[in-house]
Amino acid sequence: MLSWKGNPTRLECDAVGYPAAVYSWYRAGNNQLIKKEELGNASVLMVTPSADSDFTNYTCIAENTIGQDSAMFLLKPISKYSCT
Repeated sequence: MLSWKGNPTRLECDAVGYPAAVYSWYRAGNNQLIKKEELGNASVLMVTPSADSDFTNYTCIAENTIGQDSAMFLLKPISKYSCT
């Protein structure tokens, strides 16, 4: 995922299962749970990078009584004015 300082960036994680998953988000190097928004079968984490350290890995864990799965998102910096 590409972004720049000050740009709100949406990371979305979804899972299908029964019973429905409970989501947790973590930032690399930090075992503290990050606040997120639940949207049905998905979870959204909004990240607005303000420092170089905000460009890192973010992990979403979807878990229910049957098991768990995870997805990792790498937030990478680009110039606000670069062309892709």
